[in-house]
Amino acid sequence: QLLAAEPKRPECIAPAKPGGGFDLTCKLAQSGLKDEGLLKAPMRVTYMPGGVGAVAYNAVVAQRAKDPGTITAFSSGSLLNLA
Repeated sequence: QLLAAEPKRPECIAPAKPGGGFDLTCKLAQSGLKDEGLLKAPMRVTYMPGGVGAVAYNAVVAQRAKDPGTITAFSSGSLLNLA
């Protein structure tokens, strides 16, 4: 099995305040990646509320488009609002 190298600063961006569904999504990804041995330490969760996800979307697209260690929690409703 061929695995990619572990990212230096793995991060999940939750485009809302702590405690909601996006936070839960990041926490599930965090524990899943750790439990499966794909990450040695838990990835950090960063909260970027605002604009129904637009703040997080713009930050990732403008500043981190090629960052392999960043994932973003989104819902189809958020993506529809952005469109």
